[in-house]
Amino acid sequence: MANIDDLNDDLQKQSVSAQVELWELELSSGNFAYFYSGLDSDLGEVQFRPRAGGTPINTYEAMPIQGEGFSLQSDGPSARPKLTVANILTTFSDALGGLQNKDLLGKKIYRRRTLEKYLYDNDTSDPAVEMPVQMYFIDRIAEESILQVQFELASPFDLAGIKLPKRVILGNSCSWKYQGAAPEVAAADKQGACSWSQKGIINIGGTNRNVYFNKDDEPLISNSTGVTAHSGGTITENQIYSTNADTSRIQKVNADGTLSAAGTLKDYWQARGTYTSPGTLSSTNPRVRQVRLYTGFSAGQTFNAYTDPRYNEYALSDDKVYRVKDKTVSGSPAPSAGNSGWIKGDQCSKSLRACNSRYCARWTTAGGGGKPDVTKISDKEIPFGGFPGLSA
Repeated sequence: MANIDDLNDDLQKQSVSAQVELWELELSSGNFAYFYSGLDSDLGEVQFRPRAGGTPINTYEAMPIQGEGFSLQSDGPSARPKLTVANILTTFSDALGGLQNKDLLGKKIYRRRTLEKYLYDNDTSDPAVEMPVQMYFIDRIAEESILQVQFELASPFDLAGIKLPKRVILGNSCSWKYQGAAPEVAAADKQGACSWSQKGIINIGGTNRNVYFNKDDEPLISNSTGVTAHSGGTITENQIYSTNADTSRIQKVNADGTLSAAGTLKDYWQARGTYTSPGTLSSTNPRVRQVRLYTGFSAGQTFNAYTDPRYNEYALSDDKVYRVKDKTVSGSPAPSAGNSGWIKGDQCSKSLRACNSRYCARWTTAGGGGKPDVTKISDKEIPFGGFPGLSA
């Protein structure tokens, strides 16, 4: 399956497949007209997946249309692009339901760009492979004649009554809603720009992997991964080791809220390299990083909670990781966003380190099982370059 990295590679080549500009005009809520300016070799219809992915596949009709003035700039007034359409009322009368030019004022229009090779059926990737989608409002009719009509477009924050900033930038902290624009979220419900999958799905080496981290940026790893008890001696890069946790100040929180002895708890560590004398494995030892293990949910299983919530147990359900909230949980129902006994286990520290851990993840099977590698991709860009005012 192709992805945005493939598109970026194509755009750097000397010979680039024909670029296609697709337009989606929202006539009413959920009702769209789809059109494009045609291909050099063909003026027939083309198809492309919806912006949110999945089906049904959108069909775009060719018609004489030209957009201009879409340049981005960091200062001065925002761009107000022009969209020129030839004889729109007769060419698209059926699709527009008899609307006149003035009826289109205030309507949303989406500009989508891709290469011909990524159109459906040439490429069936889901989500579709394309450049960032741009949304505008039709603000006014700049020119109208019997031959053409030219609309002036305005960006969402360049309209009367809209004030900036719409979100506050905080130093050293990301203000996007974690997974607010995830592929699993419907287009109408997307919030912000964090596109990290709700199921932690990332394509690593041509294969989709599920990568999870908690709010402390500790990797969440399946308990089926090989774990070696460590009491001293050599550690090997990427392997997982266990040590006994200090439970002198930890108690188990039972299902009824009462407390009891914690019993034996384990800390888990992933070796950052191979060392013959690594020292004591701990959160302050730079030779290891702490990880947490999750278990596949079973209705007959008990998941424990403790007075130190870092040791509350994790469970995987529907490819999402959840953590016991504040009391031990037994039986069903399965963990979910609506189950009060659980909270999301896969959370974000709202730091640049969190973005880097996810989007630049590598994968390893060293030591048994699959898990995020301790080394990350060094030459891969984080979406949006991270976020303003942030340090690593």
